[in-house]
Amino acid sequence: WSPAVMMRQAAMLLGQKGILCMIMDMRRKSEMLHWAAEAGLYLQHCADVFMTVEDNLAHRVLLTFSDTEKEPELTSLRIYEKTGEMTPEAKRIFGIYHGTGTVPCGDAHWESR
Repeated sequence: WSPAVMMRQAAMLLGQKGILCMIMDMRRKSEMLHWAAEAGLYLQHCADVFMTVEDNLAHRVLLTFSDTEKEPELTSLRIYEKTGEMTPEAKRIFGIYHGTGTVPCGDAHWESR
């Protein structure tokens, strides 16, 4: 797949008030920010994703885009507690988009608003 094509398609599908959320490898962050800007999408939220509460290095990033320009919110997200349970924030985020609390890798969703 081409990131440029994906972002252009997302911009067309989102329309007004639509939101694109993706978790990806941190090494592709600047590339996706570039292609999103080229497609007319603006970063709304950026969270470094840590797999556990003990991790010090984020290997993934959560990016949220829309067609509205604003100052992006910069945060971090920790997926698992020391016990292996999902953190409350991870449960909330994954529950919103899936209703199950679990997210298979590579799963993509589109919701009209």
